[in-house]
Amino acid sequence: MAVHIFAVSEENYKICVERGIVAIPEAKEGPRHDNIVDGLLSRLCGIKEDDYVLMYVIKSKTLRGVWQVEGRPFYDETPVWQDRTYPFRCRIRWSKYNFQNPLKLDDINDLRNTGKIWTWALERSTGSNAMFSISNGEFLTILTEFMKINPFTARKGRILQPYPYREFNLAERLHFQNGTPKYEFTIMALLNTEFAKGSYTDIFGNYSDCLCYGMLALPSWSIIGTPTPMRERKCPPSLVSGDSGPANTMRFMALTMQEPIRSILIRSL
Repeated sequence: MAVHIFAVSEENYKICVERGIVAIPEAKEGPRHDNIVDGLLSRLCGIKEDDYVLMYVIKSKTLRGVWQVEGRPFYDETPVWQDRTYPFRCRIRWSKYNFQNPLKLDDINDLRNTGKIWTWALERSTGSNAMFSISNGEFLTILTEFMKINPFTARKGRILQPYPYREFNLAERLHFQNGTPKYEFTIMALLNTEFAKGSYTDIFGNYSDCLCYGMLALPSWSIIGTPTPMRERKCPPSLVSGDSGPANTMRFMALTMQEPIRSILIRSL
């Protein structure tokens, strides 16, 4: 099960909880706008029903949760928050883990320093990170920390003003040139859209945990159901570290699995 973390302000956190919705902002205008948009979409398109969601509240430096995704993400400009539009959205509901006491950033940093979590990414080289995902193993570690500071309760959380249902429409926001994907992020978004549907397990095997952290863990795809060429080829270390990982990962996939990738793109388009 994928796990996604959204960074929010204190004011917006209250609205997110009340309306049952999380979101990230539109990319700033500029020469790289379209590429950045497809980069955002590549992360969102992998979100699916019942994935777990946590919220990091920026000012208080606390991690709160836990919610689960309802439906699929979507683009919608209906006013919700006071400061910005945040059009890339996802509906959420309370999960069975309704923790009143949050984890502090210091607690998270302690887990990072001891190697218990490794994909926590509030900052990227390009600036702050409005949304990122973590692995299943890291989520279980964080869940254990939540349980240490929260007494057991059967009290269920309730969304007071549920946000209305919207159809998945993110693919309509992707950029193409002469009928083909314009950027590597465009390809990533198309792949994640299909992965979220459960497609292509015959090619990639069980990839759910890879989806959690940006498809950077290619070596873990060496499992039953993965084609021989992928099993035999080692992923260079440079492709599984650093902020350029997603783009480099797509290059690696194109080199090792040209025919399957071409087939996926044809079927996606």
